[in-house]
Amino acid sequence: MKKKKEKDAYLPFCLLFPFVFAAISYWVSESWAFFGLVALSYLLLFLFFVRPLLHAHQEKKRKRRECYRFCCSFITGLSLTGSLEKSYEAALSDVKGPLKEVADSLEERDVRSRLFYLESYFEQDSYPMFLSLFSLYEEQGGSLLFLSKGLLDEITRVEETGREMELESRKNLRQFFALWLMALGILAFLRIGLANFYDSLTHSAFYLGGCAVFFLFFAFSLALYFYVYAGKPPLGKKKGAEQEEKNEKAL
Repeated sequence: MKKKKEKDAYLPFCLLFPFVFAAISYWVSESWAFFGLVALSYLLLFLFFVRPLLHAHQEKKRKRRECYRFCCSFITGLSLTGSLEKSYEAALSDVKGPLKEVADSLEERDVRSRLFYLESYFEQDSYPMFLSLFSLYEEQGGSLLFLSKGLLDEITRVEETGREMELESRKNLRQFFALWLMALGILAFLRIGLANFYDSLTHSAFYLGGCAVFFLFFAFSLALYFYVYAGKPPLGKKKGAEQEEKNEKAL
């Protein structure tokens, strides 16, 4: 299934910041070669490492919220109406974006097949629990709302914890950049405070080497921070694609 290309909200950020850091590197070194090296290194870092991590983090957050809303709406709807079709439609009534595209592609299938296929989309630990309870409901009957009380409590807790962690992550992000702005401020102080000696410093291999170590360490700290910020995702693995293939074979 082909997906529509969405607007990349992180691309301007990933293009701007490398050149901001490169401009600072030129200001402290007065070397175009140093400017080019920093610009290229940071551009590659942001485009091919930081940006995919930010997209993965945003996608994970979106799917967590979608899974929470879908499960709650479906369970409540089925308990009230007793109709699988109406409950499924109600659970997806306000969805948009990738989930709507997936849902539209499943219109020819029965509701049970759609529910099991969505496991490959949500990729949440709580969704297999939802499917197990749904299967139990199909076999034994009763109240799905009663059967799912523990699940609803758990996914609500996970959703609330996720929101709290997002607020904390944003706070930590501001603190991280504030600390590095202070470090860049020290470089600026050297540039201004030692203006009379700066011509000789910019021709010193020791000074330029120190600047290179500074920007190298800054790049490493950025990579490590955003990796942790994104939740330490497994690099290079396509969990969703593997799960989708399993679902296709099962169905």
